[in-house]
Amino acid sequence: MTVLLQDVIDEIDLIDDPNARKQPLPDDALIAKYEQAIGFTFPDDYKLLLKTVSNAFVGYISPFTLNEQLLEEYGDLRVGVDEGRKVGVPQDWLPICEDNGDYYCIAPDGSVRFWDHNGSSSESWSTLAVWAKEVWLEVNLHHAHLKKRYKNLNSARRKNPSIARIKCVTVFRGRSVINLPSR
Repeated sequence: MTVLLQDVIDEIDLIDDPNARKQPLPDDALIAKYEQAIGFTFPDDYKLLLKTVSNAFVGYISPFTLNEQLLEEYGDLRVGVDEGRKVGVPQDWLPICEDNGDYYCIAPDGSVRFWDHNGSSSESWSTLAVWAKEVWLEVNLHHAHLKKRYKNLNSARRKNPSIARIKCVTVFRGRSVINLPSR
């Protein structure tokens, strides 16, 4: 099944109302400033993602953002690229999202590759659209759903102490792990 970036963008806009987002989206001029500052020419699909949903908040990870003042703050693309380079992300990979010290990067062939803090991994997605759908959207939504269930279960436990208390909910690259204390 072919995943189209515009379809993913439409789905993100349904989940996170574009009118409620606080950070402005970049225009072509700001994107060009970042390309020059970073020394990278962004692929067209990445530019589209930046101009339409880079300010969306869906779950616990989000793509790096661009700001008019080129401020170097957490979540900014320039900071992400600099930090990624410090841990060994290849020069020809463009970090687009950070996840707990690991990076999702656009590779020269247009695929999105996962860079683990221990080095390159074999995890990859054929296009930015596939990554946005499978990682940013689906894993994030799954994680948000688990957190809601975790809160609901712990709330129910207060009413009925015999329900096992959940210690931790973790989503590890799309796989959910719920740790329960031993009895």
